[in-house]
Amino acid sequence: MDIARNAAKERIILDALRASFSESRIGDAPHLSDLLKVRQAYWNRTLPLPPTDSAVLYFLAGRGHEEVFARLAGVQVGATEVKVVRVPEFVAANQKFSIGISYRPDFEWYGLPTEFKTRRSNLAKPGEEAVQYDNYLEQLKGYVALSATPSSAGHLIVFSLLEGRSNDPLNPTHPEIAVYDVQFSDDEIVFMLQYLTDQRVRFERSLVDKDHKPLPLCPALVCGKNRKEIVKKAYSAECNRHIAHKPGHAHHAAGCTTPEVVTWHYEPRCPHYVFCRPQDVDPMRGAR
Repeated sequence: MDIARNAAKERIILDALRASFSESRIGDAPHLSDLLKVRQAYWNRTLPLPPTDSAVLYFLAGRGHEEVFARLAGVQVGATEVKVVRVPEFVAANQKFSIGISYRPDFEWYGLPTEFKTRRSNLAKPGEEAVQYDNYLEQLKGYVALSATPSSAGHLIVFSLLEGRSNDPLNPTHPEIAVYDVQFSDDEIVFMLQYLTDQRVRFERSLVDKDHKPLPLCPALVCGKNRKEIVKKAYSAECNRHIAHKPGHAHHAAGCTTPEVVTWHYEPRCPHYVFCRPQDVDPMRGAR
């Protein structure tokens, strides 16, 4: 058997996937997700660029899981005939408008906005959901606020592809799904409505002025990430060897170590990074 990768055919597939994800929003109203990543939305409107290969493949994974999950809401995806298994009160959500903002939750369950997310890392530990899922919850909060649900509640469904991830070959990862009931306070909903209104005004003004600088930065993970490179390992004179411990660690006498020397590289993730220059506002979003 002879097997070899074919870069030309890979490019055909990637370009076709990229074209399939090139969809326009309905109408001119800003979408809720635009206002949560408002600088990215500005650049997508004023200087549209095709998504990178990595982004296309992440879309493929996330969209694929969501569309298969939509079968539980009675949505037929593709031409393949599948067995319809309905979850009670679980339906696909429709496009809606409120205070000049377009929005559509992934689903509605018992009449409440329901957001579905695919995650390539562990589920949040109990009590840490608000921190680990901050971006997910911000989006769900926006849906709940715009929907004006009497209970100010919603659902968050998180699908972890690599649950148990620990780099331990004896403990392999496994997929796991978690469903969260989320209850927002009245103050949180009032604040979110005002925040979205303010963001919409700022976003629309920026498009007219052709100036992104007054807009707040997107979440840090949207811009890119810092990568640490160890130039010289820490060294212990007492042990006469390089160490992984930080200076002052209990295993080494204070002052007996030479600290490690590191440099940081910044790997942009957003295709508009070079135009947006988020490092002018937050130096941590650039090389240092």
